[in-house]
This record gives sequence, C-alpha cells and structure tokens, in this order.
Amino acid sequence: MIHQKKFLTISIAEWLGIASIYVFFAIQYWLALWVTSGQLRNVWVETFIDYFFLKSILTLPMWWLTFRYFRQRSLAFKVSLNLLMAPIWILAWFYSYRFIQDLRGASYLTGSGAWWDIYIPGLFYFIQFAIFHIYFYYTVVNQEKSKEKEYRESLHHAELRALTAQIQPHFLFNTLNSISASVPHSMESTREMIAKLADVFRYGLKASESKLISLSDEINFIRNWLELEQYRFGQRLEVSYNIDEEVLQHKIPPMMLQPLIENAIRHGVEKLVIGGLIKLEMRMTKNGIAISIRNPVPVDSFHPTTDTVATGTGLYNTRKRLHYLYNEPLHFVVDANHCVLVEFRIPFQ
Repeated sequence: MIHQKKFLTISIAEWLGIASIYVFFAIQYWLALWVTSGQLRNVWVETFIDYFFLKSILTLPMWWLTFRYFRQRSLAFKVSLNLLMAPIWILAWFYSYRFIQDLRGASYLTGSGAWWDIYIPGLFYFIQFAIFHIYFYYTVVNQEKSKEKEYRESLHHAELRALTAQIQPHFLFNTLNSISASVPHSMESTREMIAKLADVFRYGLKASESKLISLSDEINFIRNWLELEQYRFGQRLEVSYNIDEEVLQHKIPPMMLQPLIENAIRHGVEKLVIGGLIKLEMRMTKNGIAISIRNPVPVDSFHPTTDTVATGTGLYNTRKRLHYLYNEPLHFVVDANHCVLVEFRIPFQ
C-alpha cells in the first residue's frame, strides 16, 4: 500500500511568516490601547493574551488544515473551508477571551459593544488568511517555475545523451533478423532470444519517441527483457506478476519500471547465491495506478527501515521523473525479512 504523507511539518520560514503577521497586528493593537488608556504595562498583557496566545493558538490548527492536510485541494475548496471555519474561530476566540478576562478580573466589551468583539476578530481572521493564501500561491508558483526549469534542463541533457548514443536502428534490426534466420531450427531457444532482443531494442526506439506509452506495451517489454535476464541467471531469477487487467489500457511515461527492476536484480538477486523472486504488482485505485516491486537483498546490504533515501541511479532518476511529472513520491522500504519494497503511484490524467 502506498503511504500518503499528509502530516507534514511547518518550516522555520513559515513559522517566522506567521509570527511576523501577529507581531505587526499586535503592535497596531498595542498602540491603539496605549493611546486610549495610557497604561503601558496592562496594555502589554492585554496584547499578549489577545494576539500571541488566543489568536495564534486558534489559527494554527486551521492553518494546518488549509495548507497542509488539504494542501492539494483546489482554491475554491480552501476558501469554502475557511468560510466554514470562520464562525468557529470567531466564537472560540470570543468566549475564550472573556473567560481569561474574567479570571484576570479585567473588563471587556458588553451589551451592544460586544459586537465589536465579533466584527474585529472576524475581520482579522479573513485578513490573515488572505495573506496566507497570497503567500502560499506565491511559493507554489515559484516552486513550479523552478521545477519546470529543472525538468527542461534534465530533458535537454537526456536528449543530448540519446543523440550521442543513437545507432542506426534499422541496421540493428536487420542484422538481428539475419542472425536469427541463420540459426538452425535445432537451436530454437537461441532464435527466441534473438527475437526477444530485437523486440527490446524496438521498444527502446519507440519509447525514445513517445512521451506516454500504454502499460500493456510497457509490460510486454518488461516480460521480454526479464526473460532475457532469466537466460543469464537461470533458476536463480524468478519473476511473479500480479497485474489488474484494467490498468493495461492506461498510459504511463516509458521506461518507468525497467530501472527499478534492474536495480532489484543488480543489488538483490545477483548478489544472492540462491537468487530470489522479484514480484511486480499493479493495481487500480480510486486516484490512479499503484505499482510495487519487491525483491530480496543480502542480509548485510541494508538495515530494516521505512522510506529509506535511496541513492542508486535508477531509483534517483525514477524519483525525479515522478516528482517532475506528477508531484508524487517514490517510497523505498526495507522490511525485517530483508526484502526491498519500492512503491509509487501514477495518478490518472
């Protein structure tokens, strides 16, 4: 099961940003009380209770809901959420403030004047969340620009590598077909290997020219490529497929699976004397396609952990592609049975 990281922390910059808003409004409030009452010390206590205690404490959970738990939701949803939470926030402040003032033996507005303690906190609530929304979307736009620039640079370098590594594909396919035709029928397994190798190269050429490719084609490529690997490893390499039929019609970026499976072979099966089983699972979920790859690893290679930061090239590149294309994480987990589980999700377009 793919883990959903909804419970994110608040960064230092965000803490400072939120605090600066309260400092600004607290100074305005303090000056207003000082001018009207002329009592400096009592005004400081009043300001601290109102802004740095009540308003900030009541705002933080609502800020977290809006910009953390529902971070991926639309602006219309967040604005509606703030409108629903506003009366709760205002009433919570209203009665909490009066309760604390009663404990202190201090006064507060009563009668028709109490409506000012509804209007002013309500105005403050909407002002602060307007500022939060502006800041949030400013950072999102900057992050998207940075992501797009980095992705374009990565794409440019990938295109250059593809051009420098390009060979004449038709010459290669014709040569493989000629070799296959020259192999006697008694060596049928060799003929099959050559045919599968041609299919692998043909898919590679097709993938280099396509942004998206059907999962059916991707799986056929993986099967051919793994069968070639099984000729090399023999019985040491076993493969298990558990794939929902309905996922095959969907499209994904090409070559998303091969680097991960190659990593499973290189760092797992290849290093084990008895080899091991690689399990590939794809299943349909409500929001996309959940993909997982499991393989054994040597006992001394990894320690059991959760969401290990993987540094292998295949994992690193796949992690970057998922982040750039879908803003999705790639989870890498080593369990107590010394099996590596790589999980990710391809959301529906």
